[in-house]
Order: sequence, then structure tokens, then C-alpha cells
Amino acid sequence: MAKPSQAELVSIADGGFILRGSLTFDTVPVLWRDSARLLAGGKHGGATVNLAGVARADSAGLALLVAWQAQAAVAGQRLAYEAIPERLLAIARISEVDGLLSQA
Repeated sequence: MAKPSQAELVSIADGGFILRGSLTFDTVPVLWRDSARLLAGGKHGGATVNLAGVARADSAGLALLVAWQAQAAVAGQRLAYEAIPERLLAIARISEVDGLLSQA
């Protein structure tokens, strides 16, 4: 399990992912680097990322989610998010990018 100041993206049996920990300026660079390998191996057609385990999030976390969506679209995949924390949705609404986050 990720510590509060860390984050981890874990692949699960159905081809989806669970994101746990903090989705912040401190953790996003490592997640971005590590996620390319994991997301590239997702099931054909797309994947779902469950965010229920995200303890903290800021605008860097939102930028990562939007970048993942763009990366999936370029690859012809669909990426959807489950259980997006309310704070992260609020940042997305204020930034007027909430329409870019596909929800499962």
C-alpha cells in the first residue's frame, strides 16, 4: 500500500488499474514515468482506473489524469476513471477540464 506521500498505480486482473496514495506535484513525475509501461500493457480497447484510494490530489494530479486520457486516445484506446475524489473533480470544474475526464 502506498504511503500518504507516495502513489502507486497497480494493475488488476480485469485489465484495469487501482491508483492509491497522493496524486500531487511530488508524486506525479514518478507516476508519469512508471505509468507508460503499465498503461501500454492494458487490455485491448481500453482500461479503467479506480481512484478510490487517492488520499490527496492537486492540479498536478489532474494534469496527469488528463495526459493519460490524451495518451490513450492517441493509442486508439479508451481510458475511464472510477471513484474520482470530489476534491479532484472540483479542481477539474474550476479549471474547466471536467469534460476531459471520462468516467466509468
